[in-house]
Amino acid sequence: MDVGKSDTPSNFTVNLGFNYNENGNRIVPLGPIIIHFVSDESQKNTHQQNKMQNSSQPSTQSNQQDIFSQQQQQMEQKLNELLGNQQNQSQNQQQQLQNNQLAQDSNALKQQLDRQVQKQEQIKKEFEQKLFSNNEFLNRHQNLLKNGYNINASNLNAKSNDTGSFDIKYNNTTGKWATLQGNMKNGTMTNINEQSQDKQEKLLEKLKQNKSYQQFNSKLLTEGFSQNDIAFEANGNVTNVILKYEDQKQANATITANFVNDEIRQVTLEDRNSNPLNLMLLIIIAVTVVSALCIYFAIKKFKNKKSFTIIDTQLNPKLKSFDHVIESKKLIDEAIQYHDKGHYKEAFGTAGKSIRLFLSHDAGIKREITSEELIRLIPKDNYPINDIRECLKVTDLVEFAKLKATDYDFKKIISLFNKLINQRNIDNT
Repeated sequence: MDVGKSDTPSNFTVNLGFNYNENGNRIVPLGPIIIHFVSDESQKNTHQQNKMQNSSQPSTQSNQQDIFSQQQQQMEQKLNELLGNQQNQSQNQQQQLQNNQLAQDSNALKQQLDRQVQKQEQIKKEFEQKLFSNNEFLNRHQNLLKNGYNINASNLNAKSNDTGSFDIKYNNTTGKWATLQGNMKNGTMTNINEQSQDKQEKLLEKLKQNKSYQQFNSKLLTEGFSQNDIAFEANGNVTNVILKYEDQKQANATITANFVNDEIRQVTLEDRNSNPLNLMLLIIIAVTVVSALCIYFAIKKFKNKKSFTIIDTQLNPKLKSFDHVIESKKLIDEAIQYHDKGHYKEAFGTAGKSIRLFLSHDAGIKREITSEELIRLIPKDNYPINDIRECLKVTDLVEFAKLKATDYDFKKIISLFNKLINQRNIDNT
């Protein structure tokens, strides 16, 4: 649109209208458009801005067009919402059906598991009734109750109402424990074992007084072994006490004591790390003697172990090159390592062995002895007897689980050992 030129400053107003015939007649106005003619060049921009501002102001008809467009958009939006709600409603119904099916399946599975648990509990209850009506079990159970023991925990593994295994734990008022373990089949007791802390402690005390054990234990200590575990295997009136040893090279040895009716019948030493070459030499020598010995040593070689029992109590370990100070220090170092790892029972037990080993050789006794025997035999004027008695009592109590270990007690024991070593060094200078 060309509005021409003007020689003088003036204003022109232009109104345009657009006619639409689609979907009915509609007229959309565009305007007013104001054109300014100016004489000063510096006023061009200002008038341009005013022109833009004025041209951006909508007319009444333009407002009507905007309202029509908004209504159309709102109708389209409502239609989309309606279609979307129908689709969401369909999906929700499908999801609800799936959830209902899952809930039904889950409920059925839960009911099945509940029935199985109830059935197993009923079998366990009937097995318990059968067990406590068995005379052999009932006699042992009542005897423990008479001695002040009460049931602390029970583990019943019932295969049927009269067949299964049991493990029942007891405690008395002093904190000592006892157990009844065994199996019952068709209401008949196939085996039952009774163990108690008191019984194990008595067996260990008898074992420590045994000469064969003392010689075996001294032999292993001399060779650098230290005890790292103890186990009890009971079957009726027969009990085996198994003491396991290990050296720094992880070689293993075992002392086994066989008790029948709480009396020692046999003590054996078994070394499972024998040198096959040494065994071969023994076999070669044995072949030259008699064929029977050859068969005996061949069996020994096949099993790759050597086992022997001391009958003659005159056997003494070779102690010529044995330095009791060095060996006792090794044991105390092992005790400290056990303590740092949290193995308090082994830590106190090894510390007690270290003190007994040092004192027995330092006092000229030179054999493995119990704490009580050591206190009785060492010279009272040469050693702090009261401190030694107290420390050894603590080590024995912790080792046999009669006393809870404390850091204070362990530090006190280590301090006593260092005091004994330093006193010896002073006496020798």
